[in-house]
Amino acid sequence: MSRPIRLLSLLLLSACLFFTACGKKDKSASEYEHLQYIPADSPYVFVNLKPLPEDLQEKFSKSYGEIINVYSSIAKNAYADYVERAKNNSEIGVEIDGNDIWDNKWVKAIQKEFGGEFSLDSFEKLGITKKSTYAIYGNGVLPVMRLRLSDTKLFSKTIERIESYAEEEIPELTVEGMQVWSISDKTSEENKGELVFALNDKDLIITFLPPESTTQMLEQLIGHTKPEVALSSTDSINNLMSEKNYLPESLGYIDFQQVLNRFIQEPTGLDKEFLGQFESFAEQRADLSDVCKAELQDIVKTMPRLVYGLTEVSSKRLVAESVFEVRPDLAKEMTALSAPVPGLGDGTGFFSMGFSMNIPAMRDFAIKRIEALQAKPYKCDFLEIEPENLDKTLKAVKNPAAGFIESVHGFNFVIDQVNADAMFALIQAEQAPEDKLDFSEIQEALSNNFSAYAVFAADKPKTMINMGKMMSPALAALNLKDDGKAVLINELFPEPLPMDVFAAMNDKALTISVGNNAEDAPKKIFALKASNSPPLIAYSIDMGKYMQVLDKILSNPELADAMEDSEELSIEEMRALFGAFGDMFGVINTKFVLRDDGVAIEQSMEL
Repeated sequence: MSRPIRLLSLLLLSACLFFTACGKKDKSASEYEHLQYIPADSPYVFVNLKPLPEDLQEKFSKSYGEIINVYSSIAKNAYADYVERAKNNSEIGVEIDGNDIWDNKWVKAIQKEFGGEFSLDSFEKLGITKKSTYAIYGNGVLPVMRLRLSDTKLFSKTIERIESYAEEEIPELTVEGMQVWSISDKTSEENKGELVFALNDKDLIITFLPPESTTQMLEQLIGHTKPEVALSSTDSINNLMSEKNYLPESLGYIDFQQVLNRFIQEPTGLDKEFLGQFESFAEQRADLSDVCKAELQDIVKTMPRLVYGLTEVSSKRLVAESVFEVRPDLAKEMTALSAPVPGLGDGTGFFSMGFSMNIPAMRDFAIKRIEALQAKPYKCDFLEIEPENLDKTLKAVKNPAAGFIESVHGFNFVIDQVNADAMFALIQAEQAPEDKLDFSEIQEALSNNFSAYAVFAADKPKTMINMGKMMSPALAALNLKDDGKAVLINELFPEPLPMDVFAAMNDKALTISVGNNAEDAPKKIFALKASNSPPLIAYSIDMGKYMQVLDKILSNPELADAMEDSEELSIEEMRALFGAFGDMFGVINTKFVLRDDGVAIEQSMEL
């Protein structure tokens, strides 16, 4: 694919992502027109079926506008640099490098069409508005994107103007009632296929047309010929919305069983015409025994689909999830593999990260899986595991870990507070050639403007401490008890620390805290609740505050110069990007949760 077309495709995809919608479920799936063009057996489908509410679009539009403006400025400056180089080379009789992207007449034409820069208004010029919706799916294995336009004539007229600026027409394919452009790599002697842009009376369709494709294949890909059984005639999307509580504005799935079958079964439909061109696929499929096919299908049945969807939207936050669906009996067993850790997954503070583990349950789960393989080993040659290897693994897994290790449930690390202004002032003071802060001043600045803690959850943390006391006289000298009271532990460290460090313990957890109110922090930490469905892994960041910290760093000339030397973006452009992202999001909290339906990645984003 040529660089100019990649540029145009990226612009269109950005529009799709910006206009991704959120709202209430108020339609049956069969009423959404995009689904009429999607085959019911599509191996992957991601759809945005309803426009984003205008208040949220307005909320995001300023930030998206800033982001687009930054990259538009980069492109504009690069083009200006090209013009200057072309002028200088012309004056000294040297031709400019023919591989320079800006020497491409199509790039020049696109630059001229959009006035040398892109903005949100550029999307409107193409017919992409706040009411646009999209669908990305597989017609067989081939990808298709459909984008609803306000007026397809706007897109068509834009192409006509770009063609006139380039003084060349984009090749068109003949399909009744549609306008179809075909773009291929003319620099290669080998036919690698074509990128196709098509318009009907409502949609822009973008797809890939393989070499030696027929007109029938093209018409199926762009939806001129609708599928015999469309997704709109099934309950697949309705079930996804009702069972997972997904909003129709953003949801989808990858069907791993359908993906596998495309390559191990005799191809049908478009796949027959496409994959039939590759002898290697046919040879590999012929070499694959029925036993291997059956065992591969059994493996995929343990995790048949990845599903995705928005589950909540408001003016204050978005919530989305992706779920690797797992066979019900395995999923139920897996829910026991995580363990309660106070505060894990709460998403509080500036930054947090942690994990949980139920080691005895993990060991039992692994033993069951290994014993199942021993009872019914794979017969397929490339799946087969040597019995002695299974025996060794089972013996290792059955060997119990030290008792106190099995009692550990996990940890959670939280940076609770960061005063960006104060921390930046401290950095500047430390860099000053004269009047450097003394150690006590640094301690005071950090203690008042920064705080963090870690909590280690365990059945009997006192056991861990007692074992540590046998190896560390300094630890043995501390009066650390499981009474929840904070104890200063600076003596455990060989060098003086810029902050006091406190430890506290009760019968369920050990905490370490530093910074502002560190001595009182354990009371708050021990009061934190552990989730009834504890995440396996969780992390969060306050994006707004994080971007403020980066902006402060970039306002330091010395630090900014060091970063600018190694980055393509200018300091002003970086600060504009950080500001845009900071304005869009607050705390972004991500959790990996083992649920009855599988492994879920749950993400909430404060707006």
